[in-house]
Amino acid sequence: MSTQPSSFKVDPSHFGVRRDDGGWIYAVRTGQYVKVGKTTDPSRRLLREAKTWCPEALDEIIAKPFWDISRLEYSLHAALAEHWHRGEWHKFEDPYWLSFFLDAFREFKDGEDERDRNSVDFIYWMNGTNYSEIVSAHCESNLSLRQWQKCRADPWAPTREEIRAALRTR
Repeated sequence: MSTQPSSFKVDPSHFGVRRDDGGWIYAVRTGQYVKVGKTTDPSRRLLREAKTWCPEALDEIIAKPFWDISRLEYSLHAALAEHWHRGEWHKFEDPYWLSFFLDAFREFKDGEDERDRNSVDFIYWMNGTNYSEIVSAHCESNLSLRQWQKCRADPWAPTREEIRAALRTR
C-alpha cells in the first residue's frame, strides 16, 4: 500500500457546489466561547483584528478555505444556535460539545488549493453530525436567524413557557 498522498481532486460541481464566494470560515476560541465567521483575507482579519473582538486572550484561531462562505457561515450559525451567546459568539458550557465542534472543524484542510475538497467535505460533515437536521428545522420554522438563536433552536420553547406560566396561575 502506498503512503504517497493521492493526486485525486474533487470536482465540487458534482456535489452541487459552485466555485464562487470563495473565502475562509473561521473559528476563534477563548475559553468556552467560540466566534464563527467568514473572511476573504484571513491574515488581515484574523491575525491583526482578532484581539479587538475579544476582551480576553485568544486560545485558538482556525481558518479553513471554502466556496460559498456566506451560506456556510449562515448554516453554522443556525446549527450552533443551541450554544448561541451573542452576535457571532457561541458559548459551549459542556466541554464535550466544544470539542465536538472544534475537533471536527480542525479536520478540514488548510491551503487555498483544498477549497474544493473542504466544500464537499462540509456537506458530509453537516450530515454526519446532524447539524443539517438543525438547519432543516430552522428553514421549516420560518424564523429569522436571530429568532432561531434566541430560542436556542427550539422554536416551541416560548409556547411551552406560556403553557407553564398559565398552569402556574391556576
